[in-house]
Amino acid sequence: MSAPINTSTTAGAHHTTAPVREYPMDGTGHHNGDHVGGYGGGYEKQHRPGFSRHDSQPGFPIHRNRRLANPAPLGMFALAATTLMWSLYNARTRGLYQVNAVIGQAFWVGGLVQLLAGMWEFVAGNTFAATAFSILGGFWLSYGTMYWPYSGSLGGYNTEGELGSALGIYFMVWMIVALMLLLGSIRGSIPLAATFFFLFLMYMLIGIAHFTGRNGIRRAGGVIGCIAAMLAFYTGAVGLHTRDTTYYNLPAFGSARRDPDTAGAAPGRYP
Repeated sequence: MSAPINTSTTAGAHHTTAPVREYPMDGTGHHNGDHVGGYGGGYEKQHRPGFSRHDSQPGFPIHRNRRLANPAPLGMFALAATTLMWSLYNARTRGLYQVNAVIGQAFWVGGLVQLLAGMWEFVAGNTFAATAFSILGGFWLSYGTMYWPYSGSLGGYNTEGELGSALGIYFMVWMIVALMLLLGSIRGSIPLAATFFFLFLMYMLIGIAHFTGRNGIRRAGGVIGCIAAMLAFYTGAVGLHTRDTTYYNLPAFGSARRDPDTAGAAPGRYP
């Protein structure tokens, strides 16, 4: 049965307006069926595995033959790879201390690639993912710039204590950002919310380590960061390993607080 059409009369002319509708998606993270006839059809709200259904804005109207790829796995893998590499250094893996080798990855992978993923999430109409990828991409760009030898950002402090306080404040600010992202993801998938939870702990511990100068706390922050990276890898794989590319689907472990229209979804699968 088709949806009702709103009718209105203005200045003697009779107009019909198609209702704004929300369409289901298949297991690949894309909309199923040809339901939009050019720009005259209904609006689509795009939902992706592992991400919240409650986007802050509806999706834009798209052509029948236009298929927008899912940028979320790209952003999650960029976050995961850079966080893992940096966290291994913080955990003093194989006795490494200097983070110089992380700078290139911070600029190009954690920074540029994640920022690009965020911009495409804006195109897709997913405000939360667009904000998360863009702001975390900004973190890695700022971190890479700060530790780039030719920037001189860290050379202006007179003592180690002053430098430690400055870096501690820096990471505490990003701890607040991670907390905001965590609060915005608690109704999404469990791996996604857990990723931001461990990012929050990581920033907090790294900041405390700089305030106190205790390497043990920094190593703990590195271990927590490795856990966050593994969760980010999994969350990205949920959106990448679909029936289009693999013989299996990874469970998204959607939040237990489901909406009435998702009550019939398969257990452990975020619609």
